Amino acid sequence: DLVVACGAAVLGAKTPVPTERGSMLPVAAAAMPEMEIRDICSHSLGTVADDDDGVPGNSIIIPKDTKLPCMVSRDFSTASDGQTAVLVRITQGEGDDLEYVKHVGEAELAIPSYTRGAPIRIQLSYDLDAIIRVRVIDLTPKPPRDLGEFAINRNANLGDDELEALKRRIASLATS
Repeated sequence: DLVVACGAAVLGAKTPVPTERGSMLPVAAAAMPEMEIRDICSHSLGTVADDDDGVPGNSIIIPKDTKLPCMVSRDFSTASDGQTAVLVRITQGEGDDLEYVKHVGEAELAIPSYTRGAPIRIQLSYDLDAIIRVRVIDLTPKPPRDLGEFAINRNANLGDDELEALKRRIASLATS
């Protein structure tokens, strides 16, 4: 939180202020050193995947501090013979343990019936509007086949229930 607040202060100090005579930089901007301001992925983004022992865990695809916008792919494989769907669950967090990461979205996509170990690519793109786009690609056929994609809008970082609870709380404060 402190880093975000400091970044906002620096950005505010360097942002031109509109005036009647045009835009002017704030006085503080002249005293500041030259710097590049960039957006980054503040938490790693990944997916739930089984390890070699079949235990599900968080598998990071976009590491924390990656510059935005970005697109990163990682290859996985089917977990069992005759598997006909892949459940893609997108996570946010740093550790392997699913108990300590946040689940941010998911989709189930159909795949042809393959033997265990058929390659599947998961491609995540994360843009400046906090939208995660997930594409799943079947690598078995040549050329590879697109299995589908879905988007997760992260601009609020709150679930529907959390958002509704906050709206009720704000409404109650406004009427008291």
